[in-house]
Amino acid sequence: MRGDWVLGARVTSLDGESIGSIEDLILDQEDGSVNAAVVSVGGFLGFGGKQIAVDWSELNINYDE
Repeated sequence: MRGDWVLGARVTSLDGESIGSIEDLILDQEDGSVNAAVVSVGGFLGFGGKQIAVDWSELNINYDE
C-alpha cells in the first residue's frame, strides 16, 4: 500500500460518523512497519483541531473508497 493513498484519507466511526483524516503515519524504527496513524480530529477548516495516534491494528481500510 502506498503512503499517499493513506495520507489525507477520511476516518469514520463504525456507524459512519466522520472523525477526521489521517495526517501522518508512525513507523517502527527497526522493521519499518506501520504502528499507528496520526489522525486530525475536531477543529474547523484545519484550525483548532488536535492530533491523536490511533493504533494501526484498530483501523479497517476500505479499499473501494
